[in-house]
Amino acid sequence: MQEIIRWKVIPINEPNVIRNCSKCGGKAHFENSKKFRVNANQSKLDVWLIYQCKKCKTTWNMTILSRVNPKEIPNNQYKWFIDNDKELARFYAFDADTHRRNGSILDYHEIEYTIEGKTLDIQALKEKVTILLECEEVFTIRMDKVLSRQLEISRAQVRSLVEKGILSSREEKKLWKAKLKSKMYIDILPQ
Repeated sequence: MQEIIRWKVIPINEPNVIRNCSKCGGKAHFENSKKFRVNANQSKLDVWLIYQCKKCKTTWNMTILSRVNPKEIPNNQYKWFIDNDKELARFYAFDADTHRRNGSILDYHEIEYTIEGKTLDIQALKEKVTILLECEEVFTIRMDKVLSRQLEISRAQVRSLVEKGILSSREEKKLWKAKLKSKMYIDILPQ
């Protein structure tokens, strides 16, 4: 029976945001403060996630909800906003749609990550193995980096193995160029 190995990519930190800073006078990196601002305006609520410029500490409020009836927000989520829930702040820090609506650009360059799951000795494989690669918080990282790390080979070797058909993906033809997705299957044939 074919072995299925599960790898889970877990970001350690959150992406910074690139946007104009009013004090710095140009593009700057902002980091997530993990704090929400909730404001009631008559019968409507606004919710923002507060970011702070890494250079001058100017704050920027990223809109999460705007002019929403409080009854439309689940009670537990409203409480999480009020309590500055760190997991909810992390969710919005990775939410590309929210950032797109706010005109901010996510910067993944400083993201560090771990990979849960065993490394493989690709030379010792006797039969086909399928990797189920999962990532809850999708961020831009090339698959050749992930594969070289877990297979303990160079990125050039990853590309060579893809071109030879030893490494393949159901989702991507050029696996070495592909970006990480929330779920991917990667097949590895014995050499």
